[in-house]
Amino acid sequence: MRLVGEGFFTLLAKNYISEHPLSAGYLQNYGHFFAQFLKGFKPCKPYPYLIDIAYFERYYEQCYHSDNAQFLIHSIYPIIDIWQLNESSEDLNLTEQAQYVLIAKRNLEVVVSKISQSDFLTLGGENRKIT
Repeated sequence: MRLVGEGFFTLLAKNYISEHPLSAGYLQNYGHFFAQFLKGFKPCKPYPYLIDIAYFERYYEQCYHSDNAQFLIHSIYPIIDIWQLNESSEDLNLTEQAQYVLIAKRNLEVVVSKISQSDFLTLGGENRKIT
């Protein structure tokens, strides 16, 4: 909602709920298909980075609910910078370099780190590019 505003986010949520109705009272995995949904949702076309952010958020959530899990992400967008935007941020700079990201749970805390392309590949990230 911080990235697209309340009105657009409400539109996204209503359409997602319509296409993916809740089948159980357990909400933890409800957003599992959200990134895929965004790929096909035409109003998101001006916001291509939202797909990567949705994957990022999903992996972050999975780390939070797992024991010592980790995920690798490569995005052509500066997704850590985008993710860290707060409500008072006025400008979104998409001209920054692509980022390789490690999301990992260490000692009950989810840690997000920028890593090098070399580290990304060493850790097995070659098949985990999200864009």
